[in-house]
Amino acid sequence: MKWSKLVIHGIPIAPFSMDDGLYLLKEEIETFNPEVKLLKNPRWLILEENRQNKRHASIAIIVENAE
Repeated sequence: MKWSKLVIHGIPIAPFSMDDGLYLLKEEIETFNPEVKLLKNPRWLILEENRQNKRHASIAIIVENAE
């Protein structure tokens, strides 16, 4: 299977900081971008303790293809 890893910057932290937040973010990405299928939940690129005083952070996603 061919896949691509993409980095998305400027994701608001607060709405996705709960336990299932990254699952909800995956659902939101797929809902508003029907052509995109994520193979896994997104992952924050910085540790939780480093996100404490920030409003936005970057995530990595894995998609079926880069198109």
